[in-house]
Amino acid sequence: MSTSAVKVKTDENGNVLLTRQLAPELEPNTVYTVERQGKAIRLEPATTTEPFWKTATHEEWVKAVQELLDSLPPGPGLSDWAVSRDSIYD
Repeated sequence: MSTSAVKVKTDENGNVLLTRQLAPELEPNTVYTVERQGKAIRLEPATTTEPFWKTATHEEWVKAVQELLDSLPPGPGLSDWAVSRDSIYD
């Protein structure tokens, strides 16, 4: 791991912008944990990720549900009587 010093300036709100040029290893849309070590600040990718149900696309949901259905053991199914209109009111 190499280290190098680069000066950055905070904006009027005290925010620091790390550009892609300054930190090319930082992946877009990644959540980082910020740790203060004395006067130094350390960024680490956050270890917790959003749950599947929050981030999954429609296609990912379809695939996940299909995999779940494929993993279930086959069942006996329902008889014609069990799904008939008359049985619903019994």
